Amino acid sequence: MPTFIERVLGKGYKPEWLANINPLTVVILVIPITHLVRHFRPENAIGIGLFIIPFTALVISLGPQLEAVTGGSMSLGLFAVHPLILLVISGIALQGLAECFLSPKFLEYASKQAPKGEVGLYLGYQHLTTFLAWLAGFIAAGLLLDKYCPDPRKFDPETRHEWRLATDPKYEFTLATELRGELGDHISVPRPIAQALKDRGLELPENVGLAEAEPKNGWKSDPERIWRIEEQLFTIEERRTGPRPWWKRWGSPDALAVTPDGPRWSDAAGQAPQSFALDGDVHKYLKDDEALDAVLRTAFEQHGFEVPGTASARKDEPGDGEKEGEVWKIVIRHYSIEESKLETDADARSEGRSKALRDVLVYANEPRSLEETPPLPEVYANAHRIWYVFTGIGFSAFFGLLIFKLVTNRIDRARDAADARV
Repeated sequence: MPTFIERVLGKGYKPEWLANINPLTVVILVIPITHLVRHFRPENAIGIGLFIIPFTALVISLGPQLEAVTGGSMSLGLFAVHPLILLVISGIALQGLAECFLSPKFLEYASKQAPKGEVGLYLGYQHLTTFLAWLAGFIAAGLLLDKYCPDPRKFDPETRHEWRLATDPKYEFTLATELRGELGDHISVPRPIAQALKDRGLELPENVGLAEAEPKNGWKSDPERIWRIEEQLFTIEERRTGPRPWWKRWGSPDALAVTPDGPRWSDAAGQAPQSFALDGDVHKYLKDDEALDAVLRTAFEQHGFEVPGTASARKDEPGDGEKEGEVWKIVIRHYSIEESKLETDADARSEGRSKALRDVLVYANEPRSLEETPPLPEVYANAHRIWYVFTGIGFSAFFGLLIFKLVTNRIDRARDAADARV
């Protein structure tokens, strides 16, 4: 399910959070449902659970039909949700409901089959069904995903581009291989990269620079690097004056030295304004990669600088070790450039490469609207068929229980008739 959602909707939908729907449903419903079925025969309660289970997949399979009616977003009053996400939530809730019927009675049924003194052994044996189901389910899921919802990293470059446009509203295009050597820390954006942006209709304001940020998975030997195209407004450095007692050594600095950067603040003669200082207590409002806090914005305005609403703070590396305190940049970000691996590190090593193959992607700062989002590539047209297969497996389990009950009833009747004759 998480892999399916990430491939057809993108990673922005956080599928790991959807897994919480199942335990939430069980916590809410297990007590009333257990009370309701307390007098049911175990196989009857199990049958109700197995009857509900197939609908968990059937509901999710209706995603394309619902999306054709509602579009890419459904309003639920306080918030909007993608129709597929709503169906996944409904399907997982149905799964939790089925579990409330099935699990307690399944254990009860196993314990009642056990001879005296072997209840624990039989309760252990009943987990063999779970083992076989998980094994078969994982294998089936991998095969079905590969057939109907394949890994986009295996696509040709043009299809990967289509997939990213459909699933990531901030994605713009993939940087050409020959331009990757231009990436690095530059005071101004290299001309070839600026031209590549312009060719895609992405204009850059004057005097923007290219800055490398901390890479994704920076603790790995082969991390994915990140660059930002941004306009620098201010440099902020901590100032600590005089000796400090040890209990204040890690607190706020005494002051913040602020240096205006770039031509935005220059006067008619091209002269940059003088640096100024802010109270060290506003240091706590500097948060990495977040929009500038209102307290800081007001502090800049008091010194005659009206900071744009799109400005954000970025923690900078001192680099040469000469600066003792932290250094921050106040910037306006326009685009991000990020590496994205096309294979795992293990796959790369098996092919004799020290670095994994990767694309270099350009992202805008603002997302596209739903109207501007193109459809998924044709290769995903039948992705919902995965859920048809699991629906069929679920109904097969239910009908298997019916056949089991029919056969065992006949055996019981035959045994009772033989006992009567004796």
